[in-house]
Amino acid sequence: MKKQLRVIVADNDDAFAAKCAAGLHHAGDWAILRCQQPHLLLQAVRVEHPDVLILNLTVPTMEFPQFTNEVLRYSDLRIIAFYREKNDALQRIFEEQGVRYVPMPEDENGLPDFVHLLCGGGSFPQREPAFMPDTDAEAFVTRFLYSFGISTHLQGFHYLRCAILLVYAQGRCRYSMMHCIYPEVAEKMHSTAARVERAIRHAISHAWENAETAPGWQYGLPGTRRMTNSEFIAFAADWLRSERTGRRYG
Repeated sequence: MKKQLRVIVADNDDAFAAKCAAGLHHAGDWAILRCQQPHLLLQAVRVEHPDVLILNLTVPTMEFPQFTNEVLRYSDLRIIAFYREKNDALQRIFEEQGVRYVPMPEDENGLPDFVHLLCGGGSFPQREPAFMPDTDAEAFVTRFLYSFGISTHLQGFHYLRCAILLVYAQGRCRYSMMHCIYPEVAEKMHSTAARVERAIRHAISHAWENAETAPGWQYGLPGTRRMTNSEFIAFAADWLRSERTGRRYG
């Protein structure tokens, strides 16, 4: 059973904030709305002790990096900053802080899935390094693949999960896929390397074709082309590795 998250949605646009909070409530989370004035919001964080803080940066301003830095000095929460117009200077600062700086979602219905994915599938990690058991890693990868629209009815799902866990465990770079990872997956799954490669490519292509309905594709990923097998596997393994170490992916 996934952990209930405590979320503060900070926004001066009540309509957007209400939709975000409603979606989180529907997913079983605790969510409240707060005015996006830094001094008031900092007080709310200190009082409510949220797991996640969602900001709506409709107007780029350098005031927010100072605020988020102050919040992170006080609290070990996750911060998601949505933008409508990307600001490179803000992005660089947020990346250094570990703040997730992502495009404004067109459909708030996928927001709860994204928030839980960012927080380790509902198991909120601490910053200190912590061992992630194999069963937890497999469960995380399963939820990760679901968020990209790759479900168990696709043969490539099982090959992908196996490949991601291998790369995660062995720390191999993406250029060893064809010569090392695919044969290992094939051996474990009683298949051939060529069949593994084809099935994984089909699963990713299928998910890409239905990307509009899968929340995983909407946040901070390449939007102009389908990720290759190697890129997708390496990306997923790195995200899983970030959850194991308690590092914020961004």
